[in-house]
Amino acid sequence: MLQLNIEKLSFLKIEQHAKINKIGKAISHPIRTKILAQLNDYPKTVTELAKLNKISVKNVLFHLDVLLDSGLVVKKFLPSKKEGVSIYHDYFRGVSLSYDEPSQKDIKTYSQEIEVGMYSEARFDGYLRMATQNDTISVDQNDPYNPVRKNASLIWTSGGMVTYSFGKYFYKKGKIESINFSFEICSEINGFRNDYKSDITLSVNGIKLGVFTSDGDFGDIPGKFNPSFWNRNYSQYGHLLVINITNDGTYINHKLVSNIKIKDLKIEEHSDLKLTIENEIGAKHYGGFNLFGKGFGNYDQDILLIVNYL
Repeated sequence: MLQLNIEKLSFLKIEQHAKINKIGKAISHPIRTKILAQLNDYPKTVTELAKLNKISVKNVLFHLDVLLDSGLVVKKFLPSKKEGVSIYHDYFRGVSLSYDEPSQKDIKTYSQEIEVGMYSEARFDGYLRMATQNDTISVDQNDPYNPVRKNASLIWTSGGMVTYSFGKYFYKKGKIESINFSFEICSEINGFRNDYKSDITLSVNGIKLGVFTSDGDFGDIPGKFNPSFWNRNYSQYGHLLVINITNDGTYINHKLVSNIKIKDLKIEEHSDLKLTIENEIGAKHYGGFNLFGKGFGNYDQDILLIVNYL
């Protein structure tokens, strides 16, 4: 017998957003809500549902596909003397949407912020430039560890890689719920071009999390925090990129991008936690990047790590 249950979902759990969105889509059409009510009585075939709703079998199948994708309905194949028949069940007795999460007093947070110029490893395949709050700096791409980088609030390159090494103070303090990185970034071309794409690969401890494709090098309006000397013909702002690594998978700006989980990072085998931002050689859109730190762009921050644990 199929066991019905109550699905409990929280808006505060990023890993559940995709599920919530699918359920929202599923119940957004009156035919689909009627089908759910009809399946609550007893399982039905496509033909039965078509007759009840006075629509074609093709339309019923369309609506059932949406309900199946949401998980609100399940399909079971019953063999018969001919070809067999599929029947559809409702799966959940109810869905609970809330803002519930573990009590805030139980959640502990570790945070660390690293200036954009203080990368621990780097590779630059093209030009490398930096800017402080007072001036621009030209740095030889073959001399990426020049001490002038410590004052940089913005770095930009036509292509390359930077790695930021964070501490592990949070490790073994409790059960890690999420590891979160955020920074402001866009593509890079001489001047700016709002439709210039760049594929930016994101990795932690050498494990590839996913690829973010920046859709432009943005310069149409001034960045909110740019210093007064900054030329209006230069890149002005970027996207705030938020990476969430959870026990269920990895999300970039709330979209599931891979099944890489916290355990896959093998934190215990590494001396620190390394975030790598890279234009991979051979990428479809090899378009460099601008990394905005404090005092530039639209978000007044550097490369930020936040770890939540219980």
